[in-house]
Amino acid sequence: MKELKKSIPLDWESQLERIIMLNMCIRSRDKAYIASPCRAETLEELRLNMKAARFYLYYVHKNFSLNALAPHAYLPIMLNDSIPAERESALDFCLARLNHCQLFLMCGNRMTDGMRGEAAYAAQRAIPMKAFSAEIYKAAHGLLKREGFNTDLLIYDEEHPLLAMSAEEMFCQEVQYA
Repeated sequence: MKELKKSIPLDWESQLERIIMLNMCIRSRDKAYIASPCRAETLEELRLNMKAARFYLYYVHKNFSLNALAPHAYLPIMLNDSIPAERESALDFCLARLNHCQLFLMCGNRMTDGMRGEAAYAAQRAIPMKAFSAEIYKAAHGLLKREGFNTDLLIYDEEHPLLAMSAEEMFCQEVQYA
């Protein structure tokens, strides 16, 4: 794990902002929707989950040549997940964004209820999916099978272990940056 963390550049957040601004000009690129845990018990856990979503954005932009979307990286700043109407608005917004994506990426190391809903929505639209952790792959495969969706839509990608890390693994231990 420490070795993986060494590959995270110290200025990844600044790089993300530049990448997003540049990619706004490249409209012809395929879009990838990033799903990862967002909901949390504490504000600190929520902040870490949002930071992890931003890191996944950075990583996908840098390594996949895709325009990546992760609305939950910023939506909790505007909408309160503990207020049902605001949570519903956030979920609706996310699904509307997912409609415009050609790939669905499941990051982190656990699958949440929100991610399950997004995965089912992506499967209904036959959007190809990638899972980066064995836990999420198993959960997603079971969901697709149970709901009668095509399990061939789902690929397990072990080549990007940083996308399988949780927010806690990335940001709660002593991190040595490259």
